[in-house]
Amino acid sequence: MKNILKYSFIIFSFALGSSFLISTFAIDLKLKNFDETLIGFSLSFFGLGVVVASITHNIIREKFNLFFTLISSVIIQFLIILLIFFYFKILIILLITFVLGFTNHINFLTIETHISSQYKKNSGFYISLFWSSGGLGAILGSLIIAINGVNITSYSIALILIIFQLVPILIAKSSVMNIIIENVKFSLSYKVINNIKFILLCVFLLGVSDAGWSSLFPSYLIEKGFNDKDVGQINFIAGTLVLIIYPFVGKLIDKTRNIRI
Repeated sequence: MKNILKYSFIIFSFALGSSFLISTFAIDLKLKNFDETLIGFSLSFFGLGVVVASITHNIIREKFNLFFTLISSVIIQFLIILLIFFYFKILIILLITFVLGFTNHINFLTIETHISSQYKKNSGFYISLFWSSGGLGAILGSLIIAINGVNITSYSIALILIIFQLVPILIAKSSVMNIIIENVKFSLSYKVINNIKFILLCVFLLGVSDAGWSSLFPSYLIEKGFNDKDVGQINFIAGTLVLIIYPFVGKLIDKTRNIRI
C-alpha cells in the first residue's frame, strides 16, 4: 500500500501540472478570441500524444527505465512550456499539449501495468486509487484557476507545478527503480479486435467526451458570459463529483474480475 501511495503522488503531481495548463490554454485562447476550431484542434494533440505513447511504450521501456523517463519528462515539459513566454502561437500550444500527453502517458502506462501485475487481487481498487489521485490533481488545477483566474502569472504557476513533480519522483525513487515491465509480444488480429470491440467503442466515446469537455466547454461557458474564475469553479465542482465515484468503480471491478468477455 505504501508504494501505491507513492505512485499516486506521482500521478497527482503530473495531472495537477498538465490539467492546470490545458485548462489555462482553453480559457486563455477563448479570451484572446481564437476560433473554437483552432482551440479544439490544438488541445486535441494531448490525446494524440497519449496514442503515440501507447504505441511506442514497449520500445521506450526496453531502452529506458521508469525513473529516467520520469525525470526526463519533467525537464522536457519545463523547457517546452518556457516557449509560451516568447511565442504565444497555436503551433507552440499544439506542441506543448502533445508533449504533455506523450510524457505523462508513457509513465502512467508503466505504473498502471505494474500495479495490475503485482497487486492482482486488489488491482481494480488500487488502480482506481491511482487514477483518483490524478483526478484530485486535475480538480486542484481548476481550483487554482478559480482563485487566480487566467493571466500571465498562470504560466509561471504552471512552471512551478512542473518543478513540483520532482518531489514525488525523488520520494518514490527506490520503488520506481525496482519496477520492471515484462515486454509482452502480441498480434492485434481481427479476433482480438472483435472480442473487445465494445470496450474500444466505449474508450473512443469517452475520449471524445473528455476532450470536448476539457477543450471546448470552457469556451462555451465564456461565450455564455462566465468569466475565467467561474469556469475554474464549475470544473472544480464537476471534477469533485466524479472523483467520489472512482474508488467504488474499482471495488466493482475487483468483484467482477472473473467475468469473461
